Amino acid sequence: MEKLQLEKIKLERLKAFLDLVEIRTKVASILPFFVGTLYAITRYHRFNLTNALLMFFSLLMIDMATTSANHYMDYKKAILKEGFHYEKHNPIARAIYNVKHAKWIIIALVAFGAFLGVVLAVQTDWIVLWIGMFSFLVGLLYSFGPVPISRTPMGEAVSGFFMGVVIVGLSVYIHIVPLGIVTYNLTGNEAIFFLNWREIINIIVVGLPMMFLISNIMLANNTCDMAEDEVNKRMTLPILIGEEQATKLYLWAVYGAYAAIVLGIMIEALPPIQVASLATFPILRVKSWQFVEHPVKSDTFVLAVKNFVIFSSVYILGFLLYAVQQIL
Repeated sequence: MEKLQLEKIKLERLKAFLDLVEIRTKVASILPFFVGTLYAITRYHRFNLTNALLMFFSLLMIDMATTSANHYMDYKKAILKEGFHYEKHNPIARAIYNVKHAKWIIIALVAFGAFLGVVLAVQTDWIVLWIGMFSFLVGLLYSFGPVPISRTPMGEAVSGFFMGVVIVGLSVYIHIVPLGIVTYNLTGNEAIFFLNWREIINIIVVGLPMMFLISNIMLANNTCDMAEDEVNKRMTLPILIGEEQATKLYLWAVYGAYAAIVLGIMIEALPPIQVASLATFPILRVKSWQFVEHPVKSDTFVLAVKNFVIFSSVYILGFLLYAVQQIL
């Protein structure tokens, strides 16, 4: 009986931790990682398992730390202590997680993620370290500081760019360092970089669909939370431009994701088989309009996440099929 009770306590603690880090939302960083990894394999025929594992777990730790920090800061700075965002969405406000424990969890996740990132940089080159350090700094500023980025109109753009383009780009680069797509020479007080612009543009274009749809997840979240965010003095993008313009922007971001696919195929950054990704457009269009017509956190916010997962799954499948095609 005592052993059963102990197991129950352990299970409850695990559930509380997973709730704090919102493990279900980690697809927003993991799926771009798989896109970049598969692109490195299919376009450059390069794959380094050690580098992939180091980046995967470093990315996961930092993403969980950022989510936990958002909950922590929302709890600490909350003026309105009622409503879905506070009472239902925040695990600290619901007393599922102790404030002191949450703080130490954030510190541990950041420390472990940063350590793995440094090891990855040692395994690759200084560019990975610089990009990692800058991304890490942005991640901290996203949640902490006098005015966290998540509380400003820049939240959507920053999260979309770093989780879409930067994660995809870094997931490619850690495998192709020896190819010299980016090289540099440090002499005295000068740093000279040599870039293969064509390949860099290709990688950026590959990450654009992810960027648009990840930005939409935050845009949907902030649109649903407008009333509470105004009280809590969060100057988010929807508050700045209004709900009508925010929902229009949401739709245009969906269209932008598919325009990026077409562009990628046209400039040969993406293989022709990725035309299959366009088949998801009718599904995403319907779900997008459902959100636009009824932007409510408890009812339709999840549609933005579903859009991202549906599109990304087919996008990744396209790269997998291309890999099989190359083998055959």
